[in-house]
Amino acid sequence: MKKALIYFLILLIIGTMSIVITTAQEDETDIDGFVFNIAAVDDEITAESGLILTSEDALANSMTGWSILIHCSKVENNLYVAKADVIEPEGEVPELSFEQGDIVIAIHSASSDMSEVDLYPNVPQKLAALQVKAGMYFILNNIDLSEKTSNNGTATLSLEPPDNELPDDDPMGEMVEDPGYKLDVTVEETYTPGQTLNVTITMKNIVPETGIGLIHLFLYYDPEKVEPVTVNDGSMNTEMENFLITAPDREKWESISKLEEDENRYDISFATTDAAAHAKEDRSLVMQIPFTVRSDALGEIAFLVPHRETEALDYDLNNIYGNAGMAVSYPAEIDESVEEPIEESSPDIVPTGDYNRRIPAILCIVFVGVIIFNAIKKRRGCR
Repeated sequence: MKKALIYFLILLIIGTMSIVITTAQEDETDIDGFVFNIAAVDDEITAESGLILTSEDALANSMTGWSILIHCSKVENNLYVAKADVIEPEGEVPELSFEQGDIVIAIHSASSDMSEVDLYPNVPQKLAALQVKAGMYFILNNIDLSEKTSNNGTATLSLEPPDNELPDDDPMGEMVEDPGYKLDVTVEETYTPGQTLNVTITMKNIVPETGIGLIHLFLYYDPEKVEPVTVNDGSMNTEMENFLITAPDREKWESISKLEEDENRYDISFATTDAAAHAKEDRSLVMQIPFTVRSDALGEIAFLVPHRETEALDYDLNNIYGNAGMAVSYPAEIDESVEEPIEESSPDIVPTGDYNRRIPAILCIVFVGVIIFNAIKKRRGCR
């Protein structure tokens, strides 16, 4: 019963994170956060599917005469904004002028009647697409426009410029004002290919008097430089329980965590329902997540927990928000001052014994021989 309650609390707080992202405009329309499925890029549209087109030629050959079309311009990275209201189908593909970075999102369904969704599964996406207005935003996921590929790609609609993205110039995002805790993120200072790096996340500066009984965070990594050691097991991901290496009354803490490879991150949650086990002191809650450095890794390796992608609950189930951090590991320097010994080639005839000792020995033999020779010569002369 207690474990089920812990799982409920973890799922509750994970749900609140998505609720915070949505805006008050949900009362006006229900499409904020709507996810459109994108089957392909620069191809012909197929029945009950979505498509992205990146040029005038691709649009002309797309067979999208009976599809909803949304013309968008690029804002940054995978973020696009609708240039105009949705273009409703009239049976012919319209001619549109593409500026650099423009795309067209095409959504098709043979029906606009939700009662026919069993026959035409893309009806909800068509109805949502019909509500798109100029100035609405789309976030592309798992779509490579340069390679013209979509791997379970999606386009997520946002009524406002998304502030929960991780921009290149500020990957940590905006800090939380009056944080209720701080997460220190550390890792080994240097690395070598094949090494295991341990990302350590330590909780400090806990404000609630009742302590923290649940923590939820996202840990991002660079898949081109490291590989997660602990992966999903298709069940409860029990190995991820070992991420929590320090906690008050550790046995009272449970986890719901998973690896989200498409997002290059871990979704990590730990919780307890025991008031005595709540984290109140600095360093009373510590997590450690291992990664293997790829053999071809170069340059700095960064791990980050964005400030606004972590939250917690105190004993009274109040939402507590805090700040987190980033850790960087650098390539280990090779000591070029240590020279390897030079191996000399062996001569054809290898002398035995100590050559330096043999020289004086030979001289002695020669000297003695000369003395004996002179003595013999003298004796012969006396006769």
